Amino acid sequence: MPSTPTAALLLAATAPLCLLNAACPAQVLTTRAALEAILTDQIEIEDFEFISLHIGGILTAPNPLSDATAPTWGVTPIPTYSSDGELQLYATFIAGDDSIILRGTDGMRIDFDPPQAAAGFTLFGSTGSTKIVRYFSYANELGSHTLESGFTGYDATDTALTSITITNIATNGFIVIDDMTFGLDYQCPADVNKDGVVNFFDMSEFISLFLDEDELADINQDGLWNFFDVSDFVTIFTTGCPQ
Repeated sequence: MPSTPTAALLLAATAPLCLLNAACPAQVLTTRAALEAILTDQIEIEDFEFISLHIGGILTAPNPLSDATAPTWGVTPIPTYSSDGELQLYATFIAGDDSIILRGTDGMRIDFDPPQAAAGFTLFGSTGSTKIVRYFSYANELGSHTLESGFTGYDATDTALTSITITNIATNGFIVIDDMTFGLDYQCPADVNKDGVVNFFDMSEFISLFLDEDELADINQDGLWNFFDVSDFVTIFTTGCPQ
């Protein structure tokens, strides 16, 4: 049994967790393999092949584009795509294969509902057409970087990824993406009972798990159930969920 099973410890503990923990994973991902390792069997890929177009064909899409705004197209739920200009589906050749890609004529934004633990996509562009990609958790910018083309993604396992913006730095050229990859919903660690609210019932659920030596209550994952796990959970509980 845990060495500190009393609820009184939950009120006394104050040790910080994620902000001081070098293992916190929030970071830009540079390979699709790294993203797939996070998403595992929850992976979803939107390849924009839900519309049939001949090579070179262009179809103006609803803006914003989602499963709600184009209900007959078969758009994969969760992301919503938008642009300050138009959104277009464009049929082209990529690496020798015909493919339909999504492009925004004036930047692009992807919003996730529900928030995701990680997501990524392939960005296309010509040499010199540098874009800036920004990742957000609600109003907070998690990180950003510049890219001409290639894969980019973000691991927001501890922070919740709610949106991505892509803009050209020097020109007003197209933003072109393909293979939007996501699927693992963010799980707020303070919401232990997963009812969408952080309250007394989450504290009670944690105490039960802790007394049962459940692995979910081994917050620091050291194989022990003691004061440090209680301390870490109180910090998580006090911090609440991103918003």
